[in-house]
Amino acid sequence: MDITINEWLFYYLSNTEEHLYVLAHKILTRLYEKCDRIVYAKGSPMSGKINQLSKFELPKQRDTIKDFFRKFSYNSEKMLIIDTELPKLPNDLVNILPRRETDKDIYLVQTCLATRDKIILTVDEDLKKALDNKFGVKVKLVSGFLEES
Repeated sequence: MDITINEWLFYYLSNTEEHLYVLAHKILTRLYEKCDRIVYAKGSPMSGKINQLSKFELPKQRDTIKDFFRKFSYNSEKMLIIDTELPKLPNDLVNILPRRETDKDIYLVQTCLATRDKIILTVDEDLKKALDNKFGVKVKLVSGFLEES
C-alpha cells in the first residue's frame, strides 16, 4: 500500500523522548515488513524535514534514522516521492479540512489523492474526524496503526 505521511515522522524520529522514536521505529519496521511504501511530495514540508533528518546527529536515534534512510529513503520500492503537479482539491473537500487556512492539510491531501491507495497516516485526530472515509481517503492514526495491522 502507498501510505502518505506528514511531519509527525520527523518529529518522532528527532525527539529526545524515547517512546516517540521507538514508536516511529516500530511503525517503520511494520511498513517495511508489510511491503508498504511511504509517500510524500517533492518540495513539501515533509520533503524538507526528511532532508533535515539526514543531518541530525542524535546519539540515541542514530540507528533508527540510519535504518530509515537505508530501508526507505534510498529504496524506490519503499518510498514514493511525487514530483509531478499535485491535483487541485475540490472546494467541498477543502472546506472540511481543519487547517485549510495554513495549507497544512491541503498539501497532505493533495499528495494522498495522487496515490492509488489514498491512505494518510497521521497523529492529527481532527483531520481523521473531518476526512476519514470521505472523497475516497482513509485516514489512520499513528496511535492505533500497529494494532490495526
